[in-house]
Amino acid sequence: MVIVEGLRDKDSLKEAGVNCRVLTYGNGAEALAEKAVAQGTKSVVLLFDFDEEGERKMNEVECAFRLRGIKADREIRRKLRHVLGLCFFEEFSSRYVKFMEEFEKRVET
Repeated sequence: MVIVEGLRDKDSLKEAGVNCRVLTYGNGAEALAEKAVAQGTKSVVLLFDFDEEGERKMNEVECAFRLRGIKADREIRRKLRHVLGLCFFEEFSSRYVKFMEEFEKRVET
């Protein structure tokens, strides 16, 4: 399960072919954590924007999940920033496509 801030972030991940369950911050950290507990979720990936609001929301979500024994992974977010140059996850699809185009050009030569 992946948690993002908003619908544009979710849409961008889906557009890029991410097929796992993606939930948005929506009603807040507590509601997300309760939903995850009810579904038996053991771990989540947090993909929040790299601005002040994204950091604040991600910290809130991480705390709510950890209090319920659910592992919250930030590492993938950090790696995506490094590889794709992301600041906002609504850019994920376009950045991913560009990255793959560059990759394929280098492989062809």
